[in-house]
Amino acid sequence: MAILTAVVDAVDTAVANNDNLCALRDRAIDLLEVIAESCAELQASGAYARIISALTDALREICDYARAYGQRSVLARLLFSGGHKERFEDLSGQLAELTRDATFAISADTAARVAGMVGRLQAATAYVARSSERGSRYNAMESAPHSDRT
Repeated sequence: MAILTAVVDAVDTAVANNDNLCALRDRAIDLLEVIAESCAELQASGAYARIISALTDALREICDYARAYGQRSVLARLLFSGGHKERFEDLSGQLAELTRDATFAISADTAARVAGMVGRLQAATAYVARSSERGSRYNAMESAPHSDRT
């Protein structure tokens, strides 16, 4: 019954490949959502066009991969399913790299914005401290007895 074991293994692999296609789809959708939500930050960092271009290329490759897999007969899927694992890992790696690039660009822009806000808060704090000190000196002068007043 070795042939039955081979068929079960091949079917399991074909099912796993279908799951892999769904995983690629879901990861691509998640990445597109991140890009859409952070479009301004990505544009500000100058990374938007580069990331969109690379994502478009990756999506084309995923589409070609999915179409090629879908157009194979069931028997071909069972017989040649081994090569799909490597292609899935390559495509998955491309999406992971794009996710890292987008996250880094968003983080860099966010860090720059936070640094700018910290600088403005420090300047405002210094202003409040100077203003408070001047107010205290003014109040001290107002409450001091004036000998030249009559």
